[in-house]
Amino acid sequence: MGARVRRHPRWGQLSRAVVPQRGGYAVLRRAPQVCVIDPLGAENPVTSRNPHRWQDVQELLRNGISVLTSVNLLHVEEYREKVQAITGKYTTETIPKSFLLAADDIVIVDVPADLCLARSGEKLTSIGISNARERKLSELRELALLLTAEVVDAQLETYVHAHGIQPVFGTHERFLVCITPESNAMAMIQSGIRNKERFQGELYVVYIHRNGLSCEESARIETYLQAARNAGVATTEILQSDDPVSAIAEFATEKRITQIFIGHGSHDNWRDRLFGDPVLRLIRASDGIDVRVFPQ
Repeated sequence: MGARVRRHPRWGQLSRAVVPQRGGYAVLRRAPQVCVIDPLGAENPVTSRNPHRWQDVQELLRNGISVLTSVNLLHVEEYREKVQAITGKYTTETIPKSFLLAADDIVIVDVPADLCLARSGEKLTSIGISNARERKLSELRELALLLTAEVVDAQLETYVHAHGIQPVFGTHERFLVCITPESNAMAMIQSGIRNKERFQGELYVVYIHRNGLSCEESARIETYLQAARNAGVATTEILQSDDPVSAIAEFATEKRITQIFIGHGSHDNWRDRLFGDPVLRLIRASDGIDVRVFPQ
């Protein structure tokens, strides 16, 4: 996976710089428009001005020099343990994912598992991806695609804010779990956590405040919210609104949610007959957002 860390309108001067002894100082003195620094995850010698190579790149960027570099997924700090579990390889040389999210451009070196194995001369199984190495390659490819989507999403967010555009969607999965005292909230939250971890996305658990709850119902809501907090992967919020459907739709738009989880009972009541089925209202109000309904 390669990341073009900053674009420059002119690419006339291109320098290749691998200067571990002096970090990026030699490049700063030469002052090219563009340079290639590789590998990005390397650690510098103790005598260098920066301990890590990616910090050299930051310094070059601050001085107006565009940088081309490449990144091995193993060297991304937030992915290191997962890649290590898949490949058995270990490294102490890492870069923070936040550094990649600031990239202006990213290119993924993407080869399907079967093609990769074919090029290495291995025999493929007749039923596709089934042997251990094929599965590992597919898992690594999925992680790389998810990371690329995060970078693209960060680029999109930067662009829409810079141009005053109202954000509507993103490439990054964001899950919204809407709980009520009657909902099967624990199952919804667990499903949200699994999806969040699988897609490396974001998870929100919200409750629309409702008057007249019994002590038991209030305690149940607090138990659900606390379970989401204890998982350490969800943002919890209590929203105040007389119209839950509008509140959920507005929150989903603001947070650029891609999937909404809600509970819905099979029984009919006078409120639904008078104001309309809240699920159908939410689907209409959340145009472009997937709505997943859990039975209560």
